[in-house]
Formats: sequence, C-alpha cells, structure tokens
Amino acid sequence: MKRVFIPLIPLSPCPLVSSFQMLSLSVKVVPGSSRDRVMGRYGQGLKVQVAAPAEKGKANEAVVRLLAEFLGVKPQAIELVRGATNARKQFRIGGLDQATLVAKLDSFP
Repeated sequence: MKRVFIPLIPLSPCPLVSSFQMLSLSVKVVPGSSRDRVMGRYGQGLKVQVAAPAEKGKANEAVVRLLAEFLGVKPQAIELVRGATNARKQFRIGGLDQATLVAKLDSFP
C-alpha cells in the first residue's frame, strides 16, 4: 500500500468569528416603576427600573429595549440567559467590546 502525503494548509480565521464577542451582564430589575431608567451600578452589574409589569415577559422585553438603548446596540444583540422570572437577571450581549461595556458601567458613581 502506497502512502500519500497531503500537506496541511493552515486556514486563516474567519473575520466574523474572530471579532464575534459575547459579554455577560448582571442586572437587578425593578418592574412596575414610574418610568424606564438605568439607576446605576449594582455590584458588578446594573440596576434598572422599568414601567412594565412583571407579567408574561413584559418587564423582560422592556429591560432588553432599555439595555439596548443604554449600551448602543440593537435589541436583537441582547439575550436573557438566566432569571426570566427573577428580579436578578443575567444577559448576554453581542456587538459590544469589553472596554466599551466597562466605560458605560464606570459612567455611574
């Protein structure tokens, strides 16, 4: 049996994969407030108030819209990972680098 040598050609990384970054953000949500707003830092994450009630996912949708506006990303780039029925939630955010997220969080005292 004859052996055939096939050289391995290194593939360059796909630019979409290499620049694709997902960040995680902890958020404390207060539903049923008088208005939608980002209150400030809460531990390593944020505390937000939304006017939407905590029923049928309305508050979660409002939080996604509020975070998208605050962080400057599209709402489709934000995904609720943990805490759908809890006040403390974990979101995954795409299209944002870590330095920008830290700068936004550090804008609060």
